[in-house]
Amino acid sequence: MSRRAALVADAVLRHRLGLLAVAAVLEGLALTRDGAVPADLAAFSATGRLLLQGRLDAVYADPFTQAGPLELIAASLALPAGSRAGELGLTALYVLGNLAAVTAVVLGGRVVRTLTGLPASPVLELLAGLATIAWLVPGQLWSGHLAGLAVPVTWLAAGTLAVRGRTQAAGVLVSALCGALIGVASAWEPWGIVAAPLLLIDRRPRRLALGVLALVATAAFAYAPFALTGRFALFDQRWPVSPATLLHLLRPDLGEATWWFRMLQGGLAVTACAAVTLVLGRRRDVVWLAPLAAVVVRLLLDPTGFAYYWVPAQVLGLVGVTMLNPSRPWRRLVPVAVLGYLPFLQWGTWAVVQLLVTSGVLVVAVAGLREAGAGVSAGRAGRSRAPSPPRTPAEADRSCCSCPRSFPATARSSPGAGRAQRAQ
Repeated sequence: MSRRAALVADAVLRHRLGLLAVAAVLEGLALTRDGAVPADLAAFSATGRLLLQGRLDAVYADPFTQAGPLELIAASLALPAGSRAGELGLTALYVLGNLAAVTAVVLGGRVVRTLTGLPASPVLELLAGLATIAWLVPGQLWSGHLAGLAVPVTWLAAGTLAVRGRTQAAGVLVSALCGALIGVASAWEPWGIVAAPLLLIDRRPRRLALGVLALVATAAFAYAPFALTGRFALFDQRWPVSPATLLHLLRPDLGEATWWFRMLQGGLAVTACAAVTLVLGRRRDVVWLAPLAAVVVRLLLDPTGFAYYWVPAQVLGLVGVTMLNPSRPWRRLVPVAVLGYLPFLQWGTWAVVQLLVTSGVLVVAVAGLREAGAGVSAGRAGRSRAPSPPRTPAEADRSCCSCPRSFPATARSSPGAGRAQRAQ
């Protein structure tokens, strides 16, 4: 590489955040020119205004509203005019939303790296930011719900805290905070609860019980006020089964899915998340691989197969790429890099094949990382001092004794000899 090219590359890396922000703003302005208002976002905005007006009995009176209270409030704030939003409202929505997406992936990945013992990686941050602008934003981000971005970010925060929660005093509080964060994820949309097994990162009974209690309390606090009104139709929704789904291949006679099936789907997603969490333990990659496993299983069994359901997987995959450790063998890096790319492929009627391939690569990645054994403690150990050389038995004996070093070894060989030495 020439000197000039090296200087340009260095300048791009140093100013990567500013360059990514400019690109996000320009892309937001380009989206505004299309003049399209996201349909679900407009509907949620109208329902969110009812919530903010205190009309709790009307919020979930229609089964169509499958978003959580936090998403309804966020939609009403992001798009106050709803379907009547003008150019200024759409510009603010797309520009600020794009900036939020880039920030969540780039800075979120940096925070996770730092808290799990990895140094910052400007190159990986730049790559993840470019992927966000090139694939995530113009893809399905604005075709879906705000929860597609907010929920995985909340999961990442909960998982990172769980991996970091080590001290006895702070660990109890951290477990409660992790449970509360997963409860917050479910307050964005009910499926946010599928990452609850992240609490298994710390399996000490007291901490686990406190985390579960915080999760249940937070989720109940989010939905109970609406359920107590008597007009709570959230669980009355029915979804038509799309022909391009695995569910249709397994059950061609099934015309629609109810919430009973959604609960089965969620239970299997929770099981997948728990399995990855138990396999990886406190290894740093559990913070994104365990939730990704839950998302992939949820997609495998989804009756509708909407493309925007991939957004959480895309966010988690990109953050996983920012956590790559170049010191690992390439055979462990490749599956992670592939997981960052696969969710962006749009295979249409071959979506089932895409999901099966993604599931297989995820299993390979988990197995490789399990074999690598790279945890937070291992990362810290790598920066600690080198191990001491082997000691002779006499040196080991002296180091284990609590007596002052001035006492000779012979004086400690027997209680009588020690007393005679001290009497002198």
